[in-house]
Amino acid sequence: MIFKRIAKSLHWRLIRPLRSGLWPGALVVGYHRIADLYSDPHRLAVSPERFDQHMAILSRICQPLPLVRLAQNLRESFLPKRAVAVTFDDGYRDNLVHAKPILQRHGVPATVFVASGY
Repeated sequence: MIFKRIAKSLHWRLIRPLRSGLWPGALVVGYHRIADLYSDPHRLAVSPERFDQHMAILSRICQPLPLVRLAQNLRESFLPKRAVAVTFDDGYRDNLVHAKPILQRHGVPATVFVASGY
């Protein structure tokens, strides 16, 4: 049941506009944290289970590309239909521990932007 609700939500927010041509370019989906947190006041976290569902849907419906390839394809005016890139901001440890295995399982490449100086 929950998978259907998530799929429906993603469909209306992301996939439907891609399919209809409302987004003629590519889509970059950004995440911060993939973790079950006790407190998340800034709402930066997505649970591993929910992230797994997101990646299952994106890998099935879209054409996931590494961000660098997506940018190259845009420069060359060659963009696959429903192109999507997954990114992570700040380089939290849970990106490696939780997100990486899920991304690998679904064959979705991702780009991590690591904050330096901490």
